[in-house]
Amino acid sequence: MMYVTLLYIFLTLLLCNGLTVDDTPLAAYCRRALRPPVMIRGEYVVTCVYLCEGLPFRFSREHDGTRCAAFIDGYTTQGYCKDGECKVQEAARTKQ
Repeated sequence: MMYVTLLYIFLTLLLCNGLTVDDTPLAAYCRRALRPPVMIRGEYVVTCVYLCEGLPFRFSREHDGTRCAAFIDGYTTQGYCKDGECKVQEAARTKQ
């Protein structure tokens, strides 16, 4: 039993050590590995970068123009995805 536990720990460290969006190559558009955990009113994505299905681990960006939620000063502001980042719309920015 101890060997199995050590094997799991080793594999976890091997797969997850230093795995970040910056270190992992971006793929062309692909299927999501997981459905977004949080959907705000079912219309927005929370992040504009997501994990792709399958191995090796890789990430992809949402299509430009996909609506997203940007959190500014504790409030949710409507934005859109552009180059993997959630940009706040100019109309929302001028109201604050």
